[in-house]
Amino acid sequence: MSIHDKHKEDKMELSIVEHLANNGWLEVTSHGYDKDLALYSEDLLSFIKTTQPQAYEKMAKREGDKTDEVLLKHVAKELNKSGSLHFLRNEVKYIGSKFGSVAN
Repeated sequence: MSIHDKHKEDKMELSIVEHLANNGWLEVTSHGYDKDLALYSEDLLSFIKTTQPQAYEKMAKREGDKTDEVLLKHVAKELNKSGSLHFLRNEVKYIGSKFGSVAN
């Protein structure tokens, strides 16, 4: 292997992914990615339902069977408006319900 092969971007990316995976990060594929919403919908819903069940149930009382769909569309809209970093630091609010990151 030449020195030029050692410094290719794909090798660096692979090294980063391996390091993250070996330290507790979950590596995923594009399966389950919703291109229209630009979200991993199933993962987001699972995260919210597990970490913030009261906020989810409060929203479910209002939205009923459409709670998941309404929540995903609302989150996607808010992310498009304010960016991901904003919501890593702050909450997503929806008519009386607040959804935040684990750090919140």
